[in-house]
Amino acid sequence: MLALDELGHVSGKELSRIIYGLASGAGKLRMAADGSIRKTRSWSTFVLLSSEKSIEERIRADGGEAPGGVAVRIADVDVSSVNRMVDQRTLAEINGINQHFGHAGPAFVEAMVAEGLHRQASELREGINRTAAAIAGPGADGMRVRAALPFAILSTAGTLAKSFGILPDSLDVGRVIRWAWDRFQGSPDATALDPEERAIESLRHWIAEKWGSGIHPTDPGSAGDVVKNWSRDAIAWFDDHMIYIPATRIVEACGGGLKEIEIGRALDQRGLIAKRKARDCFFTNFVPRVGRLKAYALPRSEFRSKSREEPALAVIDGRRQ
Repeated sequence: MLALDELGHVSGKELSRIIYGLASGAGKLRMAADGSIRKTRSWSTFVLLSSEKSIEERIRADGGEAPGGVAVRIADVDVSSVNRMVDQRTLAEINGINQHFGHAGPAFVEAMVAEGLHRQASELREGINRTAAAIAGPGADGMRVRAALPFAILSTAGTLAKSFGILPDSLDVGRVIRWAWDRFQGSPDATALDPEERAIESLRHWIAEKWGSGIHPTDPGSAGDVVKNWSRDAIAWFDDHMIYIPATRIVEACGGGLKEIEIGRALDQRGLIAKRKARDCFFTNFVPRVGRLKAYALPRSEFRSKSREEPALAVIDGRRQ
């Protein structure tokens, strides 16, 4: 087991690389001076990380991206709601580890060997995979089942430790695992397991951030030549009913995690395509008062309300005021 504490001392971008490296189980392939492939190191390690913030928050704080692969490899379990008022007797028992430690691991291995389980690796792995599928729930996709693997390993190990007499019979291993999985399910990192939902969420943030600065109305209420000047620095447009995002911007707006065709399909499945060029298209080829261009027409009501609090805009001598 590898336990790393205080991840706040590691940059977010480096943390992402560390997670991928630890989860890969093998070092990089490198060539020797004679052109042959050097022998690589490999490992199979259960990793426990500890930090004041979630992994996604830690990575994004330094301008990095937290792809779905991170959440699949390291499940983030929020323990901030745990009661910190621990009584003195419990603290004394915990501090006893300073004098008595290192016994449970060897005892666990000895018990496994005595039971012959060290010769049943494939059966144990199949059991862990079944447990992971059960934890993830009916109909869960491959990413969610993979994210459940560390919970399944803990569940299997805990159940075996109870049968070996290493953990007390009173310990409800299933309840602990369910609590940890539910905490992970409620974490921001778990949204990465659904790339389409994550893309739509990124799109909502993008529209909110660019509104009034890069997203302009198609009709600012002036002549055509003023509209042209108005649109010069626009990256998207809106009217009373729709928001038009150019196809050249849609991948950026959705966080860069999906291809354009995947984004179009995700928007269509959620009823977020307000206008299209043809029945089998996800985009339109015309933006009113702007011109012909490939753009995704989204229902404004789903992304931005028509609020009185939105600033009034006027165009004077071709300039925004």
